[in-house]
Amino acid sequence: MPHIDGLRAVAVLSVLLFHLDLSWIRGGFVGVDVFFVISGFLITALIKREIESSNRLDFKRFYIRRLWRLAPAFLTVLAFTTLGAVLLLSPMHLERYGASVVSALLSLSNIYFFTEGGYFDFAAQLKPLLHTWSLSIEEQFYLLWPVTMLLCFKAGLMRWMPALLALLTAFSLYLNVVFSDGQTALIDAMFTRLEPFTDGKNTIFFLLPFRIFEFAIGAGLVWAINIRVRQQIVVDAIFWLGLAALAACFYRYREWMLFPSFFGVVPCIAAAMIIYAGGEARGRQVLTNPFALWFGLISYSLYLVHWPLIVFTKYVQAHAELSMFAVIVLGLASIVLGWLLHKFVETPWRFGFGTYDDKAQAGGLHRRLRLLPLAGLAALGVAGLSMSLSKGWSWRIDTSIGSEYVAYGSAFPKAFTGGAGFANSGQVVSLENIPDIIIMGDSHARHYINGLQEIIAEPAGLSLYAAANDSCLHLPGFTRKSAGMDWDRACPGGLREALDYVEQAKQAGKTPVVILSQFWLFQIAFADRLTAEGEKAGRQIDLTDVREGLLELKSMLGDAELIVIGNVPGTAQVDIMDQLTRPALSRTMAKPDTLFTTPIEDGRLKRERQFNKSLEAFASKSQSFTFLNPFGALCQQGRCVTVVDRRHPVYSDSHHLSQYGSRLVIKKFAPVIRRVIANNFPEAFRTSSVQHMR
Repeated sequence: MPHIDGLRAVAVLSVLLFHLDLSWIRGGFVGVDVFFVISGFLITALIKREIESSNRLDFKRFYIRRLWRLAPAFLTVLAFTTLGAVLLLSPMHLERYGASVVSALLSLSNIYFFTEGGYFDFAAQLKPLLHTWSLSIEEQFYLLWPVTMLLCFKAGLMRWMPALLALLTAFSLYLNVVFSDGQTALIDAMFTRLEPFTDGKNTIFFLLPFRIFEFAIGAGLVWAINIRVRQQIVVDAIFWLGLAALAACFYRYREWMLFPSFFGVVPCIAAAMIIYAGGEARGRQVLTNPFALWFGLISYSLYLVHWPLIVFTKYVQAHAELSMFAVIVLGLASIVLGWLLHKFVETPWRFGFGTYDDKAQAGGLHRRLRLLPLAGLAALGVAGLSMSLSKGWSWRIDTSIGSEYVAYGSAFPKAFTGGAGFANSGQVVSLENIPDIIIMGDSHARHYINGLQEIIAEPAGLSLYAAANDSCLHLPGFTRKSAGMDWDRACPGGLREALDYVEQAKQAGKTPVVILSQFWLFQIAFADRLTAEGEKAGRQIDLTDVREGLLELKSMLGDAELIVIGNVPGTAQVDIMDQLTRPALSRTMAKPDTLFTTPIEDGRLKRERQFNKSLEAFASKSQSFTFLNPFGALCQQGRCVTVVDRRHPVYSDSHHLSQYGSRLVIKKFAPVIRRVIANNFPEAFRTSSVQHMR
């Protein structure tokens, strides 16, 4: 069925172009779903044919064929990728890479990356083996499906397989719905200690049960393909409608969609239509021409090589957007290396060394060559485990800058953020269990906790409480429109917690100070308003909405003082600790000011700065709250500091303040914060705090 090779070409090229960040194929990630449908069809057909012809299934033969089909090319790419990682990656990223090597070798990549974060997150660009999640899904399918089919055959259920596959599809889609918001009773009851399950979008993307329907659609085609349509025009329509639907998915789908869920049904049905009609449809040459067939043959190798190349390129150039020249070079390099891998590794092992022939396994050179992949697997596994357990081989680093932090490896971003060691909600500093200061917002509120505790609350003997949990715009009547959680419940809940602390203080006869800080522009991009009925309004949020929300919040706070902190400058998406601790080959130290400071006119910083100016002007005009601008604390002479004294990172990642940064900014804000607090607690800064201020 040559048109299936052509469909493989469409799938792999869509993934390649998507990963090259081409704007006109933002839905190219569905190429992976097409591969799942193809695998479901081909593997099911192979198993069905063997079971029906011999009344048994040779598991040894089945799995050895899969091993020699997939392992040699995979291990070759893994070996070269590991070499590149050792030469280029900082310890914190090599530590994670080592863990991903082990998970890939165990066919557990999807589970590992599920616990690490989202497929579409910015951090995904630092994971050279992220694309192996789909290979692990397929290998898990290969492990379970043959046994399932044989059991069905033994139980006399083969004639009911289409119905069983339909039920399996329905159940898998049902699981997508149940787990999608991360807040279901099922999750709360069974997975209360497994935090990753609270990200529903991530859960359904990476794990096999939520992808089973894609394989089942392909498997069902094994029976459906025997029902032939006689009218040529209908065959043509099925084929071309399938291609059109697939093209529409490539063009219209976006990363923020809840996927796969019901969105995943469309590309899978489209792929099934193409497989069903592609052998007889007029115009099938779009998939059976030599060009398409060639790409189909190298699709597996091309898929393996392309992502590490893209990741390493972005990593070396500090994650700057790829130029069109870089896109072209990376695309061509991926194709050439994919072809070389197919020709010199995949094909010889698949049709030569790796053929399943009992006589050939008797001994000699052939048998010794077959041990090479096993030796490679063991060596890579040991290397990956060593990287993971030894904090990313920090002995590779010869710089004194940031050396005191190297030992923390991948734990640095969480261990040194300004909120590390403190609860996200509840008491932070409490002398009498009544809130005096309440810090509320998202993670950009949490990163001020260290500074507020050391510089403001403890010296003045004031109680500090936090209400900084969910990633929302913490203003009245706001929610978040992205998938993955029940934001309509979580966002108002976070605001309610802060208001409860305010009420608790007022009932005790105190008037607290509320400090609101958020990752403002990020939250605005994903925010929505709630209607009076508690439903999403379905509109884009702008600065006017934020102003209205702030006024409403101040109204709800009553006589409690409100301080609003604007956006931090950030590092323009550069991970400073990563840069400081890279091996010499990838360290960009030619211009130190590009690491230790960031130009204030950088596009990202410019937007954050403009937003801060708008809020500052509104605060001055409305007189409803006090506004604090982190740019004033961290920027001067056109540049914003990211590292102090060549050794203290201001940020723990690209936009969260480190513990040092938290103290640095709060120290600059301290006179204003103390003046506001003194309005409610005039005695707070007359004794021990006076000494602290000096």
